[in-house]
Amino acid sequence: MSRRGREDEETAGERQSRRRTSWQHRDTSSLSPAQMDERDTYFRFAEDMIQKSVELLPIISSLLMNLTSYYAIIQQWSSTGSTVSANVVSRAREKMIQCKAAFDNMTLLLVWIKSYAQIALLHVEDLTFFSRRPHRFPDECYRTIESISSHQCYSWFGVDQHQLQALYRHWRIPQHFRARSSRHRFEGEACFIIFMYHMIKGSPFTEMSLIFGGDPRKMSPMFEAMVNHMYETIVSLGIF
Repeated sequence: MSRRGREDEETAGERQSRRRTSWQHRDTSSLSPAQMDERDTYFRFAEDMIQKSVELLPIISSLLMNLTSYYAIIQQWSSTGSTVSANVVSRAREKMIQCKAAFDNMTLLLVWIKSYAQIALLHVEDLTFFSRRPHRFPDECYRTIESISSHQCYSWFGVDQHQLQALYRHWRIPQHFRARSSRHRFEGEACFIIFMYHMIKGSPFTEMSLIFGGDPRKMSPMFEAMVNHMYETIVSLGIF
């Protein structure tokens, strides 16, 4: 199977605390302390409901046995032409009707309790397990000045393409940057565009990745490389 095919497969597992979950999956695959308490509460509630339903079973069994006995006795009296008085038969039928009503009520209560337990367990399951597709960042785009249209250039930076290119030259942007911490290598023009957009718009890198594509985690060292370059350039020019 190709790498692209593996990336498109669903991933399932058990939710962990936010501290033990990577940042890109915390909204879908982690639990906050409040959610952990909620899960434990629902689980205890489900346990109590199941215990209550088990306690009802002997009562329901006893009612069913009594109902069967009353029915069998009445049927025997009717089939054999017994000399039992009509008053006794009538009282036996009333007892059977009362027993059947109690049996129906207890059965309904049992179903109701089991349903509540099932709903609670379903909620526990939602808070315990996750199923997701791995997040795939869009392809990188708008990483060169030429790839940005005139309308986008003015909307994003407040200048046209020629003015942006002039600023790029005057700031002496090198062809490549290398991050000091991670030693990643970035295109100088891409760092310049990311730096300008972040400074002007103030958008977070996670939001900028929807426009410029790529992994937002790499935009932070790109921005840092530009800041270091600007500081070193200003110092070398003797402005401060």
